[in-house]
Amino acid sequence: MQVLNSKNILITKETKEIASKISNIIGTLEFVDENNKEFSLSSYICYLLKAAENCDAKLRAEIENNIVKLGVKTVPYLITSLMTVKGAARGLAAMAIIRMGVSTVEILKDTALKTPDFVWMADYIVNEIVGTQIPVVAYNEESSQKLVAG
Repeated sequence: MQVLNSKNILITKETKEIASKISNIIGTLEFVDENNKEFSLSSYICYLLKAAENCDAKLRAEIENNIVKLGVKTVPYLITSLMTVKGAARGLAAMAIIRMGVSTVEILKDTALKTPDFVWMADYIVNEIVGTQIPVVAYNEESSQKLVAG
């Protein structure tokens, strides 16, 4: 049996887990009364990124880690944020996407095709993701060959 809230949003075990994780973060930030806010992943990502603009590095790292744990489902909201936020929040959004890895590349490419202003950001993030996929062994072998040949 499917359960819908007052806004016809499907309530599942996964959405409850997401809401719980995000509420824990927001609770430590002490700037949102979670009892007065309907669950919305988009709104929570927005709040977390706003908080990241004005918090210390330790809390910013915790926010980033928790966004990464939420997974690929946050990427569309992070992409939207990349086009609107600045500073530390923009860096956090980009790094969270990069840390999620290859599973985000298609979403980035699709968004870039539809949004010309996003192309340079998508290119940068995809290059960062792909660049982190080079095996250390391959890098070491290539470096050794250059040293021997040089």
